Amino acid sequence: MENKFEKTGIRVAIGCFVIMFIHLGTLGTAGLFIPQLIKSLNVPVSQVSLNVTFCSLTGFVFSLMVGKLSKKISARMMIFIASIAGILHYSISAMANGIVLLYIGSIIGGVKFGLGTHTSNATIISQWFKDKKATVIGIVFSGAAFGSAVMMYISGILIESIGWRSTYLIFAALHLFIAIPINLIILKENKVKSNYIDIKQNFSNEPLTLDANSLTMREIHRSASFWMLLISMLLCGTLIVGFKTFVPSFWQSNGMSALASSKYISIFMIIATIATMVSGNIADKFGNKIYIVYLHSAFFIGIICVLLFYNKIDTIHVIIPVILVAVAYPLYGSIPATVATESFGIKNYDKVCGELMAAFFIGQAIVSPIIGGLRDITGTYTSGFKIIAVFGLVSCLLIECAIKISAAKIENVKTKPEVNVEIKRV
Repeated sequence: MENKFEKTGIRVAIGCFVIMFIHLGTLGTAGLFIPQLIKSLNVPVSQVSLNVTFCSLTGFVFSLMVGKLSKKISARMMIFIASIAGILHYSISAMANGIVLLYIGSIIGGVKFGLGTHTSNATIISQWFKDKKATVIGIVFSGAAFGSAVMMYISGILIESIGWRSTYLIFAALHLFIAIPINLIILKENKVKSNYIDIKQNFSNEPLTLDANSLTMREIHRSASFWMLLISMLLCGTLIVGFKTFVPSFWQSNGMSALASSKYISIFMIIATIATMVSGNIADKFGNKIYIVYLHSAFFIGIICVLLFYNKIDTIHVIIPVILVAVAYPLYGSIPATVATESFGIKNYDKVCGELMAAFFIGQAIVSPIIGGLRDITGTYTSGFKIIAVFGLVSCLLIECAIKISAAKIENVKTKPEVNVEIKRV
């Protein structure tokens, strides 16, 4: 029974990895298309950058529903709906002759972003893995970074050879022929009340702690730590997205070709894949406080290098910030799934993750108008990069304070509900 349970969990984790690869890998290429869209549609940077804003705002709305929907229609079904939204997103965007259809496609893409990425996959993973959950989530979430690396490189080639419209259609085909079959064949949810984990804990005389020391949603919403994390997630949403969306345009505005910029971003995403894969292990081994400082420090130093090396696009001056910011890539949506349990317990894990990711999506929504608007006004990206550097510093301080406060809060929860274990055949 143990062997069968573990094998199924591993298969599900691989399926979630592929879903993240497709869903977020394609979305991660948005910055590469900006110069082509500006030229083809004859619109300014600020209008094209609203693409990301509409996608993120829609993701925010639907992420608020994830906690409830995972109980009603299941996380797996949300991922299935998200894949369909991905097909529509890129099919409609490919037909755009003006900014309106592009926005409509982005809004539909936001449905995929909100329903079928971090929170839904983390919910499924949490059903199959109790020990080393952060490690498994880190590996699964690395699918997003690896997907962006592959998609960035391929997109750079495809845009120059067949154009951005045909590239979008290929993205739609990936959702239809890979993501949907993965969902139907591989993804499974473990909702058996007394499953293998319950039996294992009973025979090993280990206490069941599913509800023990977990705060209620009312207690969570009334805690200062929750609001600190909420604000920090909003700021985190501006960091990696601001970098990878506008740095390719920054390089291209200084003479770099689309293909060359795609290669550098592909290197960025490959390093980010490795960084995300090991991030959960770092969190498990050293604790979330060190993990958070490690991520933010890498990002802050990387952005400082971007500012110091402004107008220099030779290999050495490009690769240094690329490596540093890539190391910080787990800031891209991984933090809620990592810190939620330590901060508030596991009883309302999916709801808390959904609400924190909603704030993350707002951050993504506001970063494009900020950096794109400042670019139109000043003619440079440096002002926008300075702002997200400050956001990164504030985010780090808020998360550290939130973890300290919430940990103390959980230690003060003295009542533990009784848990009756009924052993059934599985």
